[in-house]
Amino acid sequence: ALFYTAPAEFTQNSGLRQLGIAEGRSKPTVIILCEEIKTSFIGSGLVSNNDDRLVLKCKTISEIPKLFTEEVFLKFVQKAIIR
Repeated sequence: ALFYTAPAEFTQNSGLRQLGIAEGRSKPTVIILCEEIKTSFIGSGLVSNNDDRLVLKCKTISEIPKLFTEEVFLKFVQKAIIR
């Protein structure tokens, strides 16, 4: 199963806690960082990590749906399903 949390949740401890639990259980994780949505200092420093974490970035909220059609996202999901 994939884990997803909204970028705004990284301004609260709950989003980072959820991320820690998912990664501790080796769950594939997709994080979207959007410049229009405030995130915490820690959240803003997240980067893609091997096969377990994919960080997608965009400038505006209206660009978020497009992220789900990009090849990097589709390949990540495909690997997660096979696992």
